[in-house]
Amino acid sequence: MADHPDFAALAQAPLHELRGAEWDAFLAAMRPWLDHADAAIRARAIDRLVMAVFWAESSSVVRARNAGVTLPHDPCGRLAWLLAAIDAAQARHADVIPAFLDRLRFSSTHEPMLTPLLRWLDGLRAAPPPGVDPAVAEGIQLLNRPFDEDDAADVARLVALLDHPSDHVRACAARVLSGREGSALDPAAMFALVAAKDIARPGIAGPFWSEWQHAREDVPVDPIDWMMDILERRSGPEPAGMPFNGIDFHLHEICDHAPDAVRRMMRGGHADLAIETATETSGVVPGMEPVLRDLAGHPDAPIRQRARFHLAFFYAVMLPPEPSTRPIRHWPDWAPDAQAFSFHHGPDNLAWCAVIHPREPGARFDDARAWALADQALPPGLRGAVVAHPLDLVPGSPPQTLRLADRLMWRFAAGASVEMQGDPQAKTWARIEIGAVPLGARWTCFPW
Repeated sequence: MADHPDFAALAQAPLHELRGAEWDAFLAAMRPWLDHADAAIRARAIDRLVMAVFWAESSSVVRARNAGVTLPHDPCGRLAWLLAAIDAAQARHADVIPAFLDRLRFSSTHEPMLTPLLRWLDGLRAAPPPGVDPAVAEGIQLLNRPFDEDDAADVARLVALLDHPSDHVRACAARVLSGREGSALDPAAMFALVAAKDIARPGIAGPFWSEWQHAREDVPVDPIDWMMDILERRSGPEPAGMPFNGIDFHLHEICDHAPDAVRRMMRGGHADLAIETATETSGVVPGMEPVLRDLAGHPDAPIRQRARFHLAFFYAVMLPPEPSTRPIRHWPDWAPDAQAFSFHHGPDNLAWCAVIHPREPGARFDDARAWALADQALPPGLRGAVVAHPLDLVPGSPPQTLRLADRLMWRFAAGASVEMQGDPQAKTWARIEIGAVPLGARWTCFPW
């Protein structure tokens, strides 16, 4: 997209600020990009149009209804315009409707736009164009249709779809049932039913957990035990291309501070999941270091090397070196009060990042000392001035420090970066991270 500055600027338009005729101008300007030769640009155009029509438009309808006023335009007209544009582009590019449907997984549609959308989806199911799976259209319908958890017939209809031939439909039905409580829906019974069905045919437990994760206090089971039991007993892996995250994903997030759960994954032969979980947290997790040391001895090289990297980067642990495409070097005497680890790549083993830890366990650098060490590792003349950080999502942000949880982050004109992790309020730091890949061979502070 860097080769198309006009599109990049249009795609970054602040949709929440558009009013009146600005909306019509934005939609008209974006439509031609649905026919662009680059599939990535087509997909981005779809994303922006869905955001505009389904999010902004739906929000306008709700706000107008709550205020008792009438919108100055017809929201269904804009929806009809978008659906016609999508249909037209699909005739030339078979990936347009699939990308559109994929984006609709995350949109909630209200009347008066809901009925025409469901009618259009009915048409896809009845006569799908080439490249369009009618089961995906059915799943999107499930996600948008109103559902009454107090209606036994409605509940029974969705429960029956958990056995649908399509994995996509099954997952969407499970997602609709997620987080629900009602006179016709017993959460404890549903957790047991979903577990049994997922063990026999994986693909619904993760989608079913999707909404419950936001209401953990109402969950009638221990979610780790529930998911681990499914993982250990299921008939095979989760299907590819699921519309929502599976339990493998959810487990690696909720067990990232549970070393015993990671060991249980390892005992069950799920080493890939174990390493994902053990390295999920960008920092030190109590009790996780021995688990990582065991994973660092795993026979699978990528698992072994990932554990070694994490141990050095966050735990200041250097294990005996071994052949690696990304070797690690330990600098125990980097400074009187600091040790460093550098991480290398490529045929010349150029440094691509480094991390500086206090030499004494549990010690912290004050701000002045931390910047002295950062300057030693990444000289100011080499890195250049501070520029806007790419993670700052406000377009045109001035150069500034970016705070993210327990770290402060800086990006420099040369493309290098400095991050300090610890206590941003007190300005005391447990670790200093340096990234300088764009500098290449000019960064010579950590030679191989």
